[in-house]
Amino acid sequence: LLSDRTAHELGLNPNGNTSIQGAGGSAQMKLVEGADFNFNKTSFENETFAVLNIDHLSEDENRYDGILGASVLSKYLVEIDYDKK
Repeated sequence: LLSDRTAHELGLNPNGNTSIQGAGGSAQMKLVEGADFNFNKTSFENETFAVLNIDHLSEDENRYDGILGASVLSKYLVEIDYDKK
């Protein structure tokens, strides 16, 4: 998931849309299809990103650019260093 602000800053223009359903109800999300990106030392090619306004998740001056989901994290051994934050 990519924030709409970050998608705009990166020049990624949504070229599709989808609807999602959750405990809080349903919502429409834009999609960016066919995007490439690098995360740390790993490259991802021809990926589809959901684009959504997630500004409400930020609690202070820090902002979220996106959220990595299980479809990415399940492919790797992930270690979270809680002490470093």
